[in-house]
Amino acid sequence: MFDDINDAHADGPTGRSTVNEGSQSTMAARLAIARTCTKFRKCNASYCPAVGGKHLEGESVCHYLRESVKVGGQARIGAVLPTALANTVAREGLRLLTSTGGLQIALQRASKTGSRMELMKLAASMRESRHD
Repeated sequence: MFDDINDAHADGPTGRSTVNEGSQSTMAARLAIARTCTKFRKCNASYCPAVGGKHLEGESVCHYLRESVKVGGQARIGAVLPTALANTVAREGLRLLTSTGGLQIALQRASKTGSRMELMKLAASMRESRHD
């Protein structure tokens, strides 16, 4: 994702800057929140709900952002992410659902499907029960 603060000054999902000029301390705080994500180092989503970025149609969408818009998703992400990050992701998910563009389409689609987190939990439970 972003290895230094200057990389985080990308455009938002609608092409507008997500950060006001001269707000280095705000961006540093947002980047610190993003780095608490369990998937931060390996994530290939161009738009991070904590930092911003620019999403082009067809690009990967943040796993937790997709999860946040599903039924019960905010509780699921709240159980696995630090509170500040979970709140930020949930807030961005709701905001982006009412925006326009590729992220809105991807999140609307995600909101109508089942939870990958629940599916992975079920699969792990089934593997454990086979070993008993």
